[in-house]
Amino acid sequence: MQGWSVGEAMRATCAADSPPAENETVIRIPARMVPLIRQACDAAERASSTPEL
Repeated sequence: MQGWSVGEAMRATCAADSPPAENETVIRIPARMVPLIRQACDAAERASSTPEL
């Protein structure tokens, strides 16, 4: 996923709720991308729950 890197203050705020692993970072995505990401996640979930024929 791509987005804008956050500053140290935002990283600290996010880390207080959910600390990222050493090899992870925190990014910000535009609000307009949220519906698209939800749609992609829903499609992936439906595909993974579809039984094989």
